This record gives sequence, C-alpha cells and structure tokens, in this order.
Amino acid sequence: MGNRAREESRLLGAGRPVTLPPLSGGDMLTGELRGKIDGVWNDFWSGGLANPLQVIEQITFLIFIKRLDEMQELEERKATTLRRPLERRIFPEGADARGEPYENLRWSRFKNFAGPEMFRIVDEHVFPFIRSLNGDGGASDVLMRFEERGAAERERPRTAQSSCVPKADIAAAGYDLSLNRYREVEHEEVEHESLAAILADLRRLEAEIAEGMKRLEEMVG
Repeated sequence: MGNRAREESRLLGAGRPVTLPPLSGGDMLTGELRGKIDGVWNDFWSGGLANPLQVIEQITFLIFIKRLDEMQELEERKATTLRRPLERRIFPEGADARGEPYENLRWSRFKNFAGPEMFRIVDEHVFPFIRSLNGDGGASDVLMRFEERGAAERERPRTAQSSCVPKADIAAAGYDLSLNRYREVEHEEVEHESLAAILADLRRLEAEIAEGMKRLEEMVG
C-alpha cells in the first residue's frame, strides 16, 4: 500500500471524511472527477463504512446491479427493433415473494427513489433477488466468484461471464468502467446457403406470389 493509500485508510479509520489534495505529477484523478470520488468516499463514511476495502466492494456490487438493468434494457431494445418477444428476461414480470414489483428492483427505477425507500428496496429485495438467480455463469455465479476471488479467478479469460481486469488497463482507458470495454467477444462462424440456392428460393417465392395474384384476380373478376 502506498503512502497515499495509507493516509486515506488512516483518516477513514480515525472516523473523518477523506479529501486529499491531488497528487503531483501524473495523477489522473484531478478536477471534477477527483471531487466526485471524494464525494463518494464521504457518503460511504457518513453511512458507517470506514474501511476502503468495504467501500470498493459495495461500489462493485452497485456497478453489478446497474449492469443487470443495462443488460435487460439491451434485450428490450432488441425486441422492440426486431418486433419479437424478449429472448432473455433478467427481471421477471409481476412481483417477488414479498409483493415488490420486479420493475422496482431495476437500477433505472430505484435510483430515483428517496434514500430510505431506496435502501429498503436494495436491502430487502434486490440482494435476495440476485442470490436467487441461476448459477452456471448467471448473476449469482458471478457474485460467488467475486466473493471467492483468487488466483484461479484472475486467470479467467475475458470472454467468460466474469474476469479480472488489471488496474493498468483501466487507468490506460481513462478509468472507464464500462464492462463491454474490457470484455472480449467471440464471434461464431455462421454458414449460409450458396447464392445459387438463395436465388432459387427467391424465384420459387416469386412464382408462388404470381400464382396467388392470378387466383385473386380470377376471384375478383
């Protein structure tokens, strides 16, 4: 742990909010961004979290919850564009076992609630919902691997459902925390019919349409 990290940890442990001056030299956390980060640290301190590791863990969970909502939004936009039902639904329709609508468990919804109501939703409904999700690469599986992260987890490829990203890569990207920026996507090769076969199908369809039009004309005439 560097001198700066030790100083922040010491101040947090002493029960005081942390606002340290910018580092000299190549510190990238300056100006408006630095102010926002200081504000987040102070908000957690005010809420009773004084351990930097706990703060980072809580922020990670919040980012994960936000990502779940973004994944469903993507599926909803895809279904609207293609005019077909959702292929994948993370938040079910209806309400959970305690009567809370699943729609209220989404980041885009509960982020606009008042503080006490937001805390109730996250504490009593969002976290139990996440734990109830399927394993085998699902959300609960990702949470389990996060809690038990170690050498094996750090070796997971970026094509997996979860993986570790070196701090240097995040810094080089300007501390962009968009998950898709670091995840690698494997594209599967798709085999299509030959051009000749496609043209033959088009000719067959045109013939069927022409035959149908002829029958309609005979019926009308």
